[in-house]
Amino acid sequence: MVAWNWSANREHNDQGPVMPRPRSLPPEPPAELTVTVHHRVRRLDWSLVRDAVLGSFNLDRGYLHTAWSFARRPAATFQDYLGAGRVHHVNPLRLMVLLAAVAAFMSFHSGASEGVVEGFAAGKEAGPELAAEQSELREFMNRNFNLVILGSVPLMAWITRLVYWRRPYNWLEHVALNAFLYVVTTLAYLVVLAIAFLWPLALDLYGPPVMVYQVWVYRRVLGGSWWPAILATVLGTLGVLATTSVVAAAVLLT
Repeated sequence: MVAWNWSANREHNDQGPVMPRPRSLPPEPPAELTVTVHHRVRRLDWSLVRDAVLGSFNLDRGYLHTAWSFARRPAATFQDYLGAGRVHHVNPLRLMVLLAAVAAFMSFHSGASEGVVEGFAAGKEAGPELAAEQSELREFMNRNFNLVILGSVPLMAWITRLVYWRRPYNWLEHVALNAFLYVVTTLAYLVVLAIAFLWPLALDLYGPPVMVYQVWVYRRVLGGSWWPAILATVLGTLGVLATTSVVAAAVLLT
């Protein structure tokens, strides 16, 4: 059982009262929160084993609760995480690191990531040199693919911060937003990957719905019209592809 209460202290403008923001913009996050949490502690019983196995997926503060809440209500969940409701959610960066490792492992052992390696062979003449380059790139991606994935989130945060420069969020809050988005889309990717074992075409159909969902999340959380959401999604996708290409090219040149 958890009970909590909070109070917020906002920064004040010495020049006078702060002008209200347009309704299309999200509210400014509180500058500081004081949260008091009361835990009821009981004698150890079989809940020790249950929480160790299923605690990450509980419906109060587990991974499943956080991901499912953001997937359904991204704006409300993000605002809740910026406030006192943070105590009921898992840190999205922590969950993102876990899912990146799982996604990288599943991608390489299912062969789904071979498309990245084969893409660099397009238009090149087959031979021992190309085979050696592909082997080197495959080895690098196998060791560091999760880091490449994680690196895309700060990049996406810079892009959304630039596109939505009028919003009251700093860069780290944009990192949190894109980390939440990454968590939901990666869980969807793992589900699609499981389906692809029986129906390989599922992987080819994964990209467009994810981009549509990303546009919808930006529109819901950051407000405004659809055009900034579409622009941020397109720029983010191109930025991640370009960064991955640069990293792969650097590996082959070294």
